[in-house]
Amino acid sequence: MPAWQREGEQTEAHRHIDTKSGVYVSMPGVQVSKRAPSVLRAAEHGPAHRAELITVTSLAQSPTNYRRHVLPLVEAGLLALSIPDKPRSPQQRYLLTNVGREFLASHGQEPV
Repeated sequence: MPAWQREGEQTEAHRHIDTKSGVYVSMPGVQVSKRAPSVLRAAEHGPAHRAELITVTSLAQSPTNYRRHVLPLVEAGLLALSIPDKPRSPQQRYLLTNVGREFLASHGQEPV
């Protein structure tokens, strides 16, 4: 069982996409955007800048889109900061964690 599922022993029946809100519910107590797999794939081949992660969602570069689509992935442990002591650094990059890789492996074939 993937690490992101272990804590709440969540099954396939509990995982869904709320199409009205665009929220992808896949981990106990954590909601991530339905665009989460695309964002994670952008960081799959190495550190990615915030702008790169937002660009793959086809959304505008705005603080709201960052808070909606990237920050929840960091908080859930799917992405890690390259400079954790300075989260607002212009040199900040986002790295895919092992938990993020497990999430991608289990959600890779789903539509985004």
